Amino acid sequence: MLQQKLDGEEAPNHPERLAILRELGAYAKTIHNIKTNNYGAVFDWSKNQLSKNNTWKNYLHEEWKIPGRIKVLQKSGVLNREKLGKLKAAIKKVEKWNFPHSLNHGDLRLKNVVVNKKGKILAIIDWDNCTSHIAPYWDLSIALHDLSIDGKQQFLDGYGITAKEYIKM
Repeated sequence: MLQQKLDGEEAPNHPERLAILRELGAYAKTIHNIKTNNYGAVFDWSKNQLSKNNTWKNYLHEEWKIPGRIKVLQKSGVLNREKLGKLKAAIKKVEKWNFPHSLNHGDLRLKNVVVNKKGKILAIIDWDNCTSHIAPYWDLSIALHDLSIDGKQQFLDGYGITAKEYIKM
């Protein structure tokens, strides 16, 4: 862990919130350009070789335990036969994804951003959920879920993703 005292403030209540989200989107793209090895929470510098997932499918099976979760849904009757079939078909497609792995922060939200008085980002903090994942999907799913429509648009504009590209994702 690196620590440095910053003369800044938390971003969630800053009056330049939308501009901060745009800048955060640009930083997200920079972070996602950092290539990593393996998928999941154990990657690159970790000496824990047993928990490294060198394929996306392995990650889904070993870290997310997808087959076991499907069995729980099946056994509990939460999903009817048709919905369970659709879920299994979707998982088969996802297992075949072949996206490169890269660094993902894991919680790119304003609560993890320190800004100066003008609203310029000084630091992105709270990296304990960082993972080696497919980008930008993982971080976007977390970063965008609790933003207003304007906040989402600013983040995506900063990242360089159009609304049409995002919907396609």
